[in-house]
Amino acid sequence: MKKLFVMFLSMALILGFSMPAHAEETLTINELLAPYQAAVDKVNEELGISIYIPEKNKEKVYNNIKDKTPEEITSMLIKEYKESSTGSSSITQFKDDNYIKDSAYSENNTEIGESESIITPCYIREDITQTVPIGYSSEMYLDSTVFSATGDSYVYESINDYGSQWPSSFTGYHFAVDSGSASLSSNKKSCTVSLVGHPEDPNGFALTLRLTTSHTFTL
Repeated sequence: MKKLFVMFLSMALILGFSMPAHAEETLTINELLAPYQAAVDKVNEELGISIYIPEKNKEKVYNNIKDKTPEEITSMLIKEYKESSTGSSSITQFKDDNYIKDSAYSENNTEIGESESIITPCYIREDITQTVPIGYSSEMYLDSTVFSATGDSYVYESINDYGSQWPSSFTGYHFAVDSGSASLSSNKKSCTVSLVGHPEDPNGFALTLRLTTSHTFTL
């Protein structure tokens, strides 16, 4: 009987010690982010702006900032916003070989029309990437396959990808893509890419600001 009592007592102690850990595991992502959301609200009130955490970014944001204090997040967000508003964080020369890409490509919003490549002994087909700066230290990029029957004049044969990109080492706000489209001209010598997005930092915090840009790439 004594052994049975000791066994029940041991089980009760084990369950008692494990309950806090179990309770922590059942916290929702909103509960985990609550102290940081308070920091965001404080920054918004202080600067008169609107920083938010997109629903799709909540897990990403928490994993990126869980080792920081709300006070550290407050200071970080203020610093990021002030740098972006004064332009001190902008990068005019992209020297980083590693880029983070945010693709907008979809067959449903990419108009390429009919294409027929005439193969000759001198034909050239190659994959190329074209870029143009679009603000927030980001570039619009267009990945395509181009074709030339003679080696002199090229046309777009296919559109492979497009969107925004920024250096992986950059820590400020970049152009995060929400949607986009691409359309080839009738002669296949130019392609117009349009992007819609918002500013977003590497941790996943976003600014309530709608960004739009469009550019026509040519061969």
